[in-house]
Amino acid sequence: MNKLILSLVGFLLLPHLSKAQEIVQIPIDIKQSEVKWKGTKMRGLGSHEGVVQVKKGYFEIKNDELYGAKVILDMNTITVTDIPEHEPVPRRRLNNHLKSNDFFSVEEYPEAAFLITKIVDQNDHQAIVEGELTIRDVTDTITVSLDFIKQNSEIKTITSTFEIDRFNWNVGYTGSWVDRTFVDKEIEIRIMLKPDFDSKIEHK
Repeated sequence: MNKLILSLVGFLLLPHLSKAQEIVQIPIDIKQSEVKWKGTKMRGLGSHEGVVQVKKGYFEIKNDELYGAKVILDMNTITVTDIPEHEPVPRRRLNNHLKSNDFFSVEEYPEAAFLITKIVDQNDHQAIVEGELTIRDVTDTITVSLDFIKQNSEIKTITSTFEIDRFNWNVGYTGSWVDRTFVDKEIEIRIMLKPDFDSKIEHK
């Protein structure tokens, strides 16, 4: 009799347990999300900054917590923003330079991607994650801190600011030491990603 009762209780609880284990995949709202970059030269004496558009991506949520994510950038959209539009010649020159083989070689490598592979730590407002960053077909592991803006336990916005060493992804001149170090090796990345809850997909 006891076994029958336990079996019945387990059967009744099964749908609730399954629901708790569901992984919800939520596409990134590419129109509301943004990625900004900043590079310096001569050890910070000069700088340029700009944007690159999110092409596609998704978050994975489990039990109202971040479970994973993937972001793909359209490198053909990389653009400088600190040279005003009324100076079209230097603005176009730098945009073309960034897209050339000297930097991101966007014709050969039109996408960059970041894939979360491990959630190191997480609370209601922040997560430390490890992931694979791929640029110019080179993949390296980085660790970044993500900040959450939540509403009713749902993640509404994810932001982060971090730096990468561009030489780890072969981004930069291949000439002399002076050529390679005129532009500082660090690139600052600032992301703001928003989910598109209208298109979410549930998995088990």
